[in-house]
Amino acid sequence: MRTASPFLETPVGFVTTVLDASRVKWLLWAWDRKKLEAQLSRDFGKLPVPDSGPSVATAKAIEAYFGGDVHALDSLDADPDGTEFQKEVWRKLRQVKPGKTVTYAGLAELTGRPNAFRACGMANARNPVPLIIPCHRVVASNGIGGYSSGLDRKKWLLKHEGAVV
Repeated sequence: MRTASPFLETPVGFVTTVLDASRVKWLLWAWDRKKLEAQLSRDFGKLPVPDSGPSVATAKAIEAYFGGDVHALDSLDADPDGTEFQKEVWRKLRQVKPGKTVTYAGLAELTGRPNAFRACGMANARNPVPLIIPCHRVVASNGIGGYSSGLDRKKWLLKHEGAVV
């Protein structure tokens, strides 16, 4: 059964997650709570927001992350839908620790496909669970690169984690 986590206000906007059982399938961001509510409703319909269980545990982990425990998300079970290649890239992304970054070429190396840096970039851009699968830690070899959730958010997250870019 799908559930949503409680809406959280963070320094980089409002956030919620959609879970299937105890696994996070999507993370949604918006700078405005009403926009986030509309996006959740449009994409998923009316979802229950339980007052206990995995949805609340996920919200607490996200709160802890923004409260300074940059490792708080490490234990969350993320299971986004994607191709086998995308899932491989996302598994490798979870190995990039807070405060560290990896280039697109470096990410391709981690997957064992050194020439697949563009494909890794596309998988990174299609990550439905940003923050938990830390696609913000992937940078271009000549600078910060892009971020589907917005460059201001990416810069804030990297600074919060102590990364030097």
